[in-house]
Amino acid sequence: MLLSPDRPAGRPPFSLYDDEIATVVDLACRGAAEARQHVKPGMIEVPITRLVRKGIVRVKRGASLSNVQLRAGELELDDMASTDPTVLGRIDITLQFVLGRNIDAAAQDDGFMVGFVLALPAEATVAAISGRVRSTYGEEAQLLPASAHPASLAVLSGRVLQRGSHAIRVHHMLVDMTPAA
Repeated sequence: MLLSPDRPAGRPPFSLYDDEIATVVDLACRGAAEARQHVKPGMIEVPITRLVRKGIVRVKRGASLSNVQLRAGELELDDMASTDPTVLGRIDITLQFVLGRNIDAAAQDDGFMVGFVLALPAEATVAAISGRVRSTYGEEAQLLPASAHPASLAVLSGRVLQRGSHAIRVHHMLVDMTPAA
């Protein structure tokens, strides 16, 4: 969720402010917690993502956040078994700060992923994700604990080198979706 695929960069990169990062983490974690009550056994990623997006909208409205726009991502597939390269790395949810600070900008320094944890304890999931990221992107991509959020099982951060030399800091928020298991 929220990590843009590589695209040609026509603008200089910029970083999100710490309060913007905190806002995204808060909206995603609280939106997922809101969605969790509607998750049914056997649900797969795309229907859960739709519930999370609706949860984020409810949290955003409840907090009267008018400086953040939310919209659906690039495309949604009910069949996640596709290996089509145009599908891999797709954006599920896009958040955009008013004043043009777009989270899915091509030269963005920050990206966000929400991981739906289907089995506890979360530590096993954290270890698996960290291992996969390191094997794919190298040791410098190791996930390290970040500021905790009460509506998440874990919040982690790591740096991933995109095409060329542009590094992106990816914030991983793991949320409890065990009702889907």
